Amino acid sequence: MIILLHNSIQEVLQGYISLWKMRLPDKLEGLYLHGSIVLDAYVKDCSDIDFAAVTRNRLAEAEIHTLKKIHEEIAG
Repeated sequence: MIILLHNSIQEVLQGYISLWKMRLPDKLEGLYLHGSIVLDAYVKDCSDIDFAAVTRNRLAEAEIHTLKKIHEEIAG
């Protein structure tokens, strides 16, 4: 099944991936969407973006702190 993502979702995901690449290079192995997006039930300005991020290896404490900052920035 192919799911076309709304532009607003694509923008958020691209921003998230870009921040990973800038601040945690070579750590993000994959990003898997689930929830309302894949069920074709996403409601713009109401639904959240559910995903699971897979890392190449276990993140160190400093990297986890960086990831928290990335999430705060994206949430804003």
